[in-house]
Amino acid sequence: VTGVQTCALPIYLTYYLIPAFIMQKFWILPSAVTTTAFPMVTELAASGEEETLRKLYRQCGQLVLWAVGPAFVFLVLFAPQFLTLWLGSEFSDRGVWPLRLLTLGYAFHLLAMMPSTAAYGVGRPRVSMAWHGAQAVICLVLWVVLVPRYGIVGAAAGFAASQGLTGLPFGLYISRRLFGMGAWDFVSQVALRPGLAAAVLFAALWPLREHV
Repeated sequence: VTGVQTCALPIYLTYYLIPAFIMQKFWILPSAVTTTAFPMVTELAASGEEETLRKLYRQCGQLVLWAVGPAFVFLVLFAPQFLTLWLGSEFSDRGVWPLRLLTLGYAFHLLAMMPSTAAYGVGRPRVSMAWHGAQAVICLVLWVVLVPRYGIVGAAAGFAASQGLTGLPFGLYISRRLFGMGAWDFVSQVALRPGLAAAVLFAALWPLREHV
C-alpha cells in the first residue's frame, strides 16, 4: 500500500504543477516590462526626477496588468475546455480549480510586481524581500491547514490567499512611501482601468462558457 501511495503522489502533484507551469509561461510579458523598467527607475531616482519617475511607475504598473489580464480572464472562464483539449477530461476534472485559483493568486501578485521593481530600483531591497518572506510564511501556514483537508485544491487556495493578503497591501505601501500616492491614487491610476477592462471581458464571455 505504501508503494502504491508513493507512486500516486507525483501524479497527484501534477494537478498543481502543470497549472503552475502554465502560469509561469504567462510571466514572460510582465517580466519583460519590469526588467525594462528597472534601469529606468534607477536612473531617474539617481537624477532626482521625481515626477518622471512617478509617471513611469504608474504607466509600467498599468502595462504589467494589461499584459496578461485578458489571458487570465480566458483561463478562468475556459479552464475546463482548455485542459480537456490538452490533457483530457480526467485531468480537467481534477486540475480546473487549481488552475483557476493559481490564476487568481498570480493576478494579486501582478499588483506588486512594479512596486517591487521600484523598491529595488531606488535602493530599498529589504522592503521587497520582506514582502516575499511574508507571502512565503503565510503560504506555508495555509498549506499546513488546507492541504490535509482539500488536497491540491487547498494548496492552490493557500497560494492564492497568500498573494491576496500581501500583494495589494505591499503595492499600496510602496506607492505611498516612495511616490506619495494614497490608496485611491494607486487604485485609480494603476489598477482601475485594467481591472475594469478585465471585468467587462469576463461579463461578455460569461454567457459563452458552456458553449465553447
